Amino acid sequence: MSALTLDQAIASLPGVTQQQSVFTAVIGVTLAVAGIVVALFFALLTLERVGLFGVLKAIGSPSRSLAGGLVLQALLIAGGAFVLGGAMTWGLSRVIPKTVPLQLLPRRVVITAVGLAVTAVIGSAISFRRIIRIDPATAVGGS
Repeated sequence: MSALTLDQAIASLPGVTQQQSVFTAVIGVTLAVAGIVVALFFALLTLERVGLFGVLKAIGSPSRSLAGGLVLQALLIAGGAFVLGGAMTWGLSRVIPKTVPLQLLPRRVVITAVGLAVTAVIGSAISFRRIIRIDPATAVGGS
């Protein structure tokens, strides 16, 4: 007869594997929703600034510069949201009772940050397609 380690004992409890898969699915869905929200945000932001992008293209700004600006904006917004959300999570982790099982793992933090950054870049890339197609003459009010 041999003793189980703590991790083996926890993994052998009924429902633990299913619960872990549910949490993994929730995290995946959350990242997908964040990507959709970011994509919609930048699509709206791009529509509101068609005139500005038209002027920038008219004075010779390359599409690469405009794309870099969009990606930078997306990363800054996602980074700010991540920092704010992380600070709120850390603050709440100090308030909830110790009986609530909560582990803030560095690995999970890194995975979340990278996932959010990737979805932000993908969301901004969707708007970039619209910017490439902007005709400077029609964007600034010409016929």
